[in-house]
Amino acid sequence: MDLKSKKILIAGAGISGIGAAALLGKAGIPAAIYDGNEALDQAAVVAKLPEGMEVSFELGEFKEELADKYDMLILSPGISIHQPVAQAFYVKNKPVWGEIELASHFAKGKIAAITGTNGKTTTTALVGSILREYYQSVFVVGNIGIPFTSVALDTTEDSAIAAEISSFQLETTIDFQPEVSAVLNVTPDHLDRHGTMEVYADTKFSISKKQNKDQVIVLNYDDPITRAMAEKATAHPVMFSRLEELAEGIILRDDTFIIKENEAGQRFDKYLKKLLKEAPSSFVYKMLRKKNIVLNGKKADGSEKLNARDEVKLFLADETYDKFAGAEVKESFPTTALDIVYEDEDILIINKPAGMLSQKAQPSDISANEYIIGYLLQSRALKETDLRTFRPSVCNRLDRNTSGLLTAGKTLKGLQDLSETLKKRTVKKYYLCLVAGCITAPQHLKGYLMKDERQNRVFISKEKTADALCIETEYEPLEVYQDVTLLQVHLITGRSHQIRAHLASIGHPIIGDSKYGNEKINHFYRERTGVKHQLLHAYRMIFADGRCVEAAPPDEFNKAICYANQNAIEQ
Repeated sequence: MDLKSKKILIAGAGISGIGAAALLGKAGIPAAIYDGNEALDQAAVVAKLPEGMEVSFELGEFKEELADKYDMLILSPGISIHQPVAQAFYVKNKPVWGEIELASHFAKGKIAAITGTNGKTTTTALVGSILREYYQSVFVVGNIGIPFTSVALDTTEDSAIAAEISSFQLETTIDFQPEVSAVLNVTPDHLDRHGTMEVYADTKFSISKKQNKDQVIVLNYDDPITRAMAEKATAHPVMFSRLEELAEGIILRDDTFIIKENEAGQRFDKYLKKLLKEAPSSFVYKMLRKKNIVLNGKKADGSEKLNARDEVKLFLADETYDKFAGAEVKESFPTTALDIVYEDEDILIINKPAGMLSQKAQPSDISANEYIIGYLLQSRALKETDLRTFRPSVCNRLDRNTSGLLTAGKTLKGLQDLSETLKKRTVKKYYLCLVAGCITAPQHLKGYLMKDERQNRVFISKEKTADALCIETEYEPLEVYQDVTLLQVHLITGRSHQIRAHLASIGHPIIGDSKYGNEKINHFYRERTGVKHQLLHAYRMIFADGRCVEAAPPDEFNKAICYANQNAIEQ
């Protein structure tokens, strides 16, 4: 579709909408932005767009006449396809695209698209790390935090893209065609938007609707819903399982590859060309002639039919195998003095300082994840060759300006065990925070959390609304000073900005919190104690097996407590 000939309306002036407008602007395509907020700061939106971009605005209550005025709609994922703005275009048979459809229209290269109810972010980050071992140009985008639209024009034919995609984003895909798709699992979620589990599952499965038989869809064999998707997939289904050994895949025993059931029956040379995908055919046959590649210990010419349990042995230098298997140059990792509070063979727990990212937000970022890998390499707990197939990763997240306990899996077992523990909430997580006002009694707070993508803020409501998430927070006062309180918070549900917003909603904002806090109080403590970050610290974890891990608060936290004990906030 030639978008330059279209009059385009973008619904939503948040991050996604601005990202779509910016992409169109860079491509030389004018657009209009619709937003229900009549008081929208148009100048602030324009400032985030490419200089000189033509943009107009349609503000206030939506009028169906707009569907006559414009040829197509770009819909932000936060707006349901059932909303009037989308339905008006659908009724008139006019295209409704989402940010993924728009980005893929301009993007080049190969896409690995990942969806599922749980595990999308971890899996996408891991896939991105694996891709970086084989490709020089790699982008990790989508619902993981980096809009696909922001990098689409930077991709080339040689690029590899790992994309985390939500069901909201999949509602508006049309011709999106990844080289590889993956549906990790499907469990009840977002039913207030999708209506039924059947619709929700179908929306997840639509990630593969334009794939062909030469492409791949990866499915979870352990989940009956995703397992059933293999029967109707147009792409080649590949299953994975944590519970049993499946027929498809590779078993590697040292430098010997063991042929599995689903690999049997094919010609040996075709198998080798898949294994050594970057090697020319002449190299493969040369290695066969010189007996540098043998089948069941004997010379082979490549025409042999493989049988299950056949053994393929490679007598190749590591550099040669890496080159032709698609390995990339070594990656360097930064090192810093980590405050390690617990470590065993499988997991690592650090006391993250405020100001450090848990995981990358941008490709150029250096996060705790990179520092942890650097530490493991330096301590020889990890080898560079191990990174070919597995990369250690943090399991829980803390806001950049929140300090405290951050867990990471050193091994696949550790990563899986920690992820399962956090998923099932069998670990109790406690925080310390210094809040404004005097609190004299414990309390168990319940409510609903909603996120405003435009402001990157969350809001707390006592009533259930569309797209709101249930939250629970417990707290008890440890020390009550003249006009502030030291709280211990037990985080029951772990939503974005939950503690900060929940406490602010009841009139007790965390001191130092620039987003939800009281600026007068923040200024007071900043001037007198040098507080630069929100005084929120993840200080204790109690595991189901009885292990208790604690991390001491940072100096600025202790300094503020000492001051609070001696002084009152000036009114």
